[in-house]
Amino acid sequence: SRERRMLEGVRSRKAKAHAAATEQLRALERELKDKRRALRRSAPERVDELPTRDQLAGQARATLAEQRVEPQQPEDERERERLDPRKLAVGDQVRVVSMGQEGEIVALSGNPPKRATVQLPMLRTTVKVKELAAIAARPTARRVKAGKAAPVFDFRASVAAQAGDHFGDGAKPLSEGFDNSCDVRGARYDEAHTRVASFVAEAIGRDQDVVLIRHGHGGGALRRAVRECLDRLPEVKRHRPGLPQEGGEAVTVVWLAG
Repeated sequence: SRERRMLEGVRSRKAKAHAAATEQLRALERELKDKRRALRRSAPERVDELPTRDQLAGQARATLAEQRVEPQQPEDERERERLDPRKLAVGDQVRVVSMGQEGEIVALSGNPPKRATVQLPMLRTTVKVKELAAIAARPTARRVKAGKAAPVFDFRASVAAQAGDHFGDGAKPLSEGFDNSCDVRGARYDEAHTRVASFVAEAIGRDQDVVLIRHGHGGGALRRAVRECLDRLPEVKRHRPGLPQEGGEAVTVVWLAG
């Protein structure tokens, strides 16, 4: 809507300038007629010294040209001829000739570009590339390659990196809490499988990435049952025995793939 009003304003100013020049032409014609009548009465021999209507019209056209709304249009035409669409890039400073405003290209469409989206001071508009004129680049303008976007923070990648700190060489011990650990000590084989699978599902629901299962040392049967269960669960990305600070072989630390 703002773009339409601006274009209507440009057309209105052009119409007013044309009307003013036309009115000047009519006034000159009336003045010419009055002078011809006066000279015919006082000095008939001097009538031929007055300008003809064609000469008067030429003067009026010159006046109209001086009052054009866009006096730099010829220069703009030359600039548009020099504007190579293949060299346009997001971030270029250009002039939208039809609107008489300068702005920055924020998007290009086509290869080579046929349309450009330009951010003007008050609005954003999409125009044909041929409607653009080149202007001197602003010193503070920052060029950005077309198709490139500003880096976006990847939350999941950040969480995965933190989880990975607890695995591999130089792994950091996991701080055990009531919500990230499960104690299955004393459970039988089938019961241990059920409790481990249920705990892993609950941890996934809480968006936990690393958890700890405490099964104790014992004879090792419960430890094997827990780790066999973990090997079969698709939600488990990786697991390892506990570090000395975590409890050693009495615990298993699990990295969930959720």
